[in-house]
Amino acid sequence: MNTATAKKLDDDVLLTTKEAAAMLQMSVSTLQSWRLSGKHGDSLPYIKVGRSVRYRKSALDNFLEVSARTHT
Repeated sequence: MNTATAKKLDDDVLLTTKEAAAMLQMSVSTLQSWRLSGKHGDSLPYIKVGRSVRYRKSALDNFLEVSARTHT
């Protein structure tokens, strides 16, 4: 497997809400609240698999990028 393929597989990993919250250094309840309210809906997509919620690692990385600010 080449480096590009390995990177793609890493980006497509599905994380639980708990894992996503840990990656973002936020609480699980914050992510749950955002899902219910639709806040950040376009920039923080999630996937429903049955009753389970999953986040793509690449989506979380993108959310962090678009949330970066250089001033207030």
